[in-house]
Amino acid sequence: MKGETRYYDQAVQQIKNITEPTLGVGVSNIFLPDSEVQFGLSARNLKRVDFALYPVNLTRDVRFTRDPDAEEGEGDNDNWIQKITTAGRVPARNWSKSLNDKGDYKPVNEQVRIEGKLPVGAYLLEAKSGALSSRELVLVTDVAVVLKSSAKQALVYFSNALTGAPIANANVALWESYYTNSQWHWRKLRQTTNSDGLAAVRAQGHRRVSRNLFAVAECDGSTARLSPRAIPARTVRARPGAFTPSPIAPPIARRKRCSGNSSRAATAAVAMQRPRTR
Repeated sequence: MKGETRYYDQAVQQIKNITEPTLGVGVSNIFLPDSEVQFGLSARNLKRVDFALYPVNLTRDVRFTRDPDAEEGEGDNDNWIQKITTAGRVPARNWSKSLNDKGDYKPVNEQVRIEGKLPVGAYLLEAKSGALSSRELVLVTDVAVVLKSSAKQALVYFSNALTGAPIANANVALWESYYTNSQWHWRKLRQTTNSDGLAAVRAQGHRRVSRNLFAVAECDGSTARLSPRAIPARTVRARPGAFTPSPIAPPIARRKRCSGNSSRAATAAVAMQRPRTR
């Protein structure tokens, strides 16, 4: 019986929060090449956590459609990182950590350092303990994407994050969503950056409905050490330190060009934005 208190449901929920197992990981930084990489771990009522770090290709592995093989169709706005499959992937790192849980319900909150330096690229970090799991994106990068958009067009600028130099001949994949008839739809469009590091993509969404854009710019690693940058909705650049950039400035450093050498590991930069509809 609930009794007379209006706080009964809240008290039951808090008891569950304290007594049930919980697990979470969080990455608060983008890491420059050769940096030490670390992430936050939060857990409770767990004795051990297993970690795996999988290299991912964001232009290929990111999906929003319900059909994993379709580049257009019905989809949703759930966290795309949960849709990346790890079946058949070889982890770049895997290790376990003992939490020394004594059954006293104390939470664990600490920073975990990944041993050794990671090559430039994007990585899916997955933590597991029993039936629980948590995922995050680890990015080792010196490139960035700026995404500007209107109702009819999206403009992607791909550059070196340290010098501002544009990167030409990079592959750009743009996922566009629109909401109509009570359903989210997604489509994938492709383009290549020009000598100024720009790629203009004609938007195909409807003017009178909500929509989102998710852009990925990819360059072969043979001419520059480049890697991903993730940017959440409603921002032009963010994560970890959100800020609004100035309009695209003239290049201040020597331009770089992707070589197209497929034998090298491809790297990318990412942006997500909710564009204006007028």
